[in-house]
Amino acid sequence: MHTVKDRLRFGLAVALSCLALGAPRRAGAEALTLYTLRPILIADVNALQANRYFVQSMLAFNSTPFTVGVSSQQAKVTYARIDGQEVSGGLAKEQFVLSLGWGRPATGFAAYGVLNFATAMVANFPRVPLSGNYTASNIRGTQSAVFLAAGVAFQGWVLQYGYSFNVLRVHADQYGRLTFCGDGASTCPDMGYPSRPGAPRPVLLDVNDKTVASRMLTFENKDGYSLGALLAALQGAKQSAAVSLAALRLLAQPKSLVESLGASVGAGVNAYNKGLDYYGDTSQAAAVAARAELPPPESKGAIIEIPILADRIAGTGFNARLVAQLAPIVTPRLAEVGYVHAGDETRDLVPHFGARAKIFRRASHAELGTDAYAGLFWVTTRSTREDEGRGLSLFATYSYNSPDASNFMPLPKAQVFGVQVVWGNPAALAPPIPSVRVPQSARYERDES
Repeated sequence: MHTVKDRLRFGLAVALSCLALGAPRRAGAEALTLYTLRPILIADVNALQANRYFVQSMLAFNSTPFTVGVSSQQAKVTYARIDGQEVSGGLAKEQFVLSLGWGRPATGFAAYGVLNFATAMVANFPRVPLSGNYTASNIRGTQSAVFLAAGVAFQGWVLQYGYSFNVLRVHADQYGRLTFCGDGASTCPDMGYPSRPGAPRPVLLDVNDKTVASRMLTFENKDGYSLGALLAALQGAKQSAAVSLAALRLLAQPKSLVESLGASVGAGVNAYNKGLDYYGDTSQAAAVAARAELPPPESKGAIIEIPILADRIAGTGFNARLVAQLAPIVTPRLAEVGYVHAGDETRDLVPHFGARAKIFRRASHAELGTDAYAGLFWVTTRSTREDEGRGLSLFATYSYNSPDASNFMPLPKAQVFGVQVVWGNPAALAPPIPSVRVPQSARYERDES
């Protein structure tokens, strides 16, 4: 028999899922330019955020299982083209991850390594995942990124160093409008023609094979304390070769508070250099400037904010997050509520689903964003041996207008569809809702009890 509480919990979850999948769509998504694409494609803050979920999941497993996985996301978008037209196309991104290690990170000593390769491309929409590069509306552009990391752990304390480099292959004019060809003016001599009679000839920006490198240092503790710093040469509207602090994340979410407060409560500090444009504040202004053949806008300054979050509220799958911005102006930045559900964790095949809805500030107005996922986790090993928690996971994901970096494609006013398959640790490629949990039946705490 289902209790009233169970029925209420299920009803709220269904309502939230409907809200996530059926939220009103604001028409008029602005056309993407080079200056709005660059922070989306080269945003290593994605790895900084996703890495925390991966390390915390290793601590939950108390092992470093061999993991291999692949994910694919795609969205239908509009591009600003050099001839003045705004054309439809797709943007696709795919990731491949491999990790392996040795030891018991939560109760002993462990060492591990991670390799993540990602590629993004202008493509047709819809597109068959893993089907190669395509050209959409006579526009070409690709980006490739490699992330390497190594870490050591002792008694629940983890220190990791990571290095990534991105290669962007795209051509645009000085207003950020994309060209007809991605191979340069030598093979496409007419791609720099003016967009209107009498207009000055656009200057072609060659950003082909530009490498952007970054370094990441993270510190994690099994009791819920995290610190992550990203050092990078920022690539905003103006190029910069100087390496600086691009992003900083601190979070305290002590496990000791769960029993006293009835939820996993945490707070922290996030800081993003203005070159990251984390929330897409300049996306609309960049499109308007390109349309008017004006220089691209600059963001107002670095963002400093305080997130407050709560997971597993009252022992349920509900979670909430509030973010208050302190700089460059003081303002409420984001409010979010979500729900995650796992099926009967005593079974080998465990279904998962979840959704979250948020309202956030982008530039000077409020916008809605949603995320949802559904999938299965097949636990094949539950023993306390080194390879515990081994399993196969398959998830389908959906996001609309989500600024969250864990999405890996935080596109303004775009619907992003994704799928991922992972053998090993499912958190190696986190779905867009970071609170996806490793099935409790696969965790070392239950086995050792």
